[in-house]
Amino acid sequence: EFQAIADYKAAAARGEQLKDDKGKVLDPPHEKSGDGLVFLGLMALVDPPREAVPGAVAKCKTAGIKVIMVTGDHPGTAKAIAYKVGILWSPTKDDIV
Repeated sequence: EFQAIADYKAAAARGEQLKDDKGKVLDPPHEKSGDGLVFLGLMALVDPPREAVPGAVAKCKTAGIKVIMVTGDHPGTAKAIAYKVGILWSPTKDDIV
């Protein structure tokens, strides 16, 4: 049995609902999920900011210019980049629980 199906059934047996990051209840995986598939590996792409960006952000802040970042990245990725280049420097309201 495919692990996702087993996990879904185990959660259901405990009376739990699996939800996505927006709170929407997930549908059960299709019974044929994973049939005939073999996991070969995982690939990641690293696209670091240019070396000049942190300095440019610092100069803008020193000059009183508010720096914003517009991106199509996942919010978590965007936040990590913002910390790396100095746009964010302390915990945000989302980090404080």
